[in-house]
Amino acid sequence: MTWLEDLTKGLGGWLAAQGIGAWNENGIYAPTDTAIVVGLLPAKNDTAIALTPYPVQSKPGQTDTIIGVQARIRAGTRHPLGATGISEQIFDVLDGARHQTMNGVHVTLAWRTISTPPAPDENGRPVLADTYYFHAARPGGQWRDDT
Repeated sequence: MTWLEDLTKGLGGWLAAQGIGAWNENGIYAPTDTAIVVGLLPAKNDTAIALTPYPVQSKPGQTDTIIGVQARIRAGTRHPLGATGISEQIFDVLDGARHQTMNGVHVTLAWRTISTPPAPDENGRPVLADTYYFHAARPGGQWRDDT
């Protein structure tokens, strides 16, 4: 598993531990679960959170890095909080979180950078996307002299 996978899967488990949804590394969920997955939103769960990581900033020769993670949130029509409510649950526990270890990855600080308004998917379920940045120390960061 790569460092980025460790961080993303660790975030999924961390959100589940906060009571926001269910995390199963094998991707097996009951239809009524709020499934937390890496990648695309699952077709079968009406209520789900999909985490997609991407690099934002790194410094040559240093381990200091910022990773973005988009959280796409879909809420079924019967979910009491809706997509916006799930977004706020995530914000309450993640925005400003300091010194958390997620699957062995130490995150110095996490913060939300943007949130989109909900829009219906092809089945009429509301979906929105929040983006969080994670400041962390990534192993490696060796200065290379390729000249």
